[in-house]
Amino acid sequence: MACMIGKEGRDIPIDEAPDYIAGYCILNDWSARDIQRREMRVGLGPAKGGTLYPGDVFGSRTVGTGCILELRPENTEGWLKSGDIIELEIEKLGTLRTEIIES
Repeated sequence: MACMIGKEGRDIPIDEAPDYIAGYCILNDWSARDIQRREMRVGLGPAKGGTLYPGDVFGSRTVGTGCILELRPENTEGWLKSGDIIELEIEKLGTLRTEIIES
């Protein structure tokens, strides 16, 4: 899931955070974890950013069982391939359906 920021802000108290959210949507995080693992040797995690601006989008993070790298390709049907269909559904937001195609 993701939220879109609707107004500019900085150092926002948690109780005021909803006032800055313009809306929510379903976000399909297409991180290439295999490449990310090779390139991010330091292992830094989430960090506080500087300033919020209208149009910024914040993702909630990957679902615990939604990453092939974490589940291991040998325990799933392997890496995504042409013809695979990914569906994400969130109550009250709907369903995002994406078909993998070759480029």
